[in-house]
Amino acid sequence: MQIKGSYTWFVRIGLILIGVAGYIFAIGDAMIPQEFGMFSATEDPKGFAELVTMEGFRFWTLRGIIGAPLETIGTIALFFGLIGSPKETWAFWGMLLAVLADLFGTGMFMIMYYVFPHVGEVILEGNTAVASVASLEGFMPVMGFMFLGTVVGLILLAVAIWQSGRFPKWSGVMAVVGFLALIIQTSYVIQILANVVWGSAYLWMAVYSWNRLPWGQPEPELA
Repeated sequence: MQIKGSYTWFVRIGLILIGVAGYIFAIGDAMIPQEFGMFSATEDPKGFAELVTMEGFRFWTLRGIIGAPLETIGTIALFFGLIGSPKETWAFWGMLLAVLADLFGTGMFMIMYYVFPHVGEVILEGNTAVASVASLEGFMPVMGFMFLGTVVGLILLAVAIWQSGRFPKWSGVMAVVGFLALIIQTSYVIQILANVVWGSAYLWMAVYSWNRLPWGQPEPELA
């Protein structure tokens, strides 16, 4: 199946958008300390409150509200670029898993943006009982599934990219490595760099395909 006209542009623009999303996440991560404090609302209410009421927190959550939908668009665009490739089915399931995770992430970021700062203000006023409202402990199994789904989805897409001949072979691997680094990262700097890595992977795909149709052939001139 060939991809023509507006589909070609959708693939190109979508890959740019998801690449930009990586840099948006990186900039947002530079605005606050490590966000692991958000998972300790009940254990350390004061530390949680200080984190979610600081000036950069809303920007950090806003970067997720903006970035996650851009990831969704870009992932769907990547699948369109892989339609008709040897591993199209793998690309479809990879896209589906990654998009479901992005949609869940968008919802989580919206809750954090609108709810957490207000809970933090109440805690700082002395009412630590409300900390349970912002506890993410109940979401941990779902978040674990989300991370696992994203990793599996990206691996499936990486295999499809590798065998497609339409994008740089290592770009898919680069995206997987960047996301895995986010999960296992142990430092603030690595977290920022990991976002830059996976964002750059998609920009690499976009630049590579800009003067090509998705199957790697020069785009014919319009009559």
